[in-house]
Amino acid sequence: EPGVYFVQKATNQGYISLGHLGLEDTNPDYYAVQVMNFILGGGSFSSRITTKVRSNEGLSYNQGSRFAYRWGFPGTFAGYVQTKSPTVGYAISLILNEFDRIRKEPVSDAEMETAVNYYLESFADSFQTAQVTMGNFANLEMTGRPMDYYKTYRDRIKAVTKAKVQEVAQKYIHSDKVAIMIVGDWEACNKGGDKWAGPLDKLGQVHRITLPDPMTGQAAK
Repeated sequence: EPGVYFVQKATNQGYISLGHLGLEDTNPDYYAVQVMNFILGGGSFSSRITTKVRSNEGLSYNQGSRFAYRWGFPGTFAGYVQTKSPTVGYAISLILNEFDRIRKEPVSDAEMETAVNYYLESFADSFQTAQVTMGNFANLEMTGRPMDYYKTYRDRIKAVTKAKVQEVAQKYIHSDKVAIMIVGDWEACNKGGDKWAGPLDKLGQVHRITLPDPMTGQAAK
């Protein structure tokens, strides 16, 4: 369910993942989603989340977004960031804003060119060695994909348009359904800081989670 899920950890930083269910990698929108997510948070220093959270605000060295896939099951979509305790809420709000922005505003020509070129130019990495190549084609057979998957891959990436990127962002990113997982020190994270004053329940209902001791199975005190 949407909300904030907080795990207490005595640390001066917050480790955050926020997202919801995604899609299977057999979904025909897979290629457009890959391009969209590269622009949003998957494209390292060229992505919007990294530009906003790291380059502009200086809040983190580890941030971004990803669509993770599991064969036969819906994958997950998540933004993530690691930041100081007082800026946890602010960093989350910035990522949520980027979730909304890519849904509401068309991406730029430059963003599209960078994202598409990345997938085209990195395509050869899938065939660097005979072992990697064999593994990729074995995976195609195991998952029931057509054996010409790689033959059509680049054309499918090149066919993605700006309109399609916005369409899949609206279809697969839902800020109102986000579950926010935070591992950190409750008092410091909940208090916030100058740019974003707490409490964290401004982001949704807070659920404090107590993890069992891994050695005894008993709830930690």
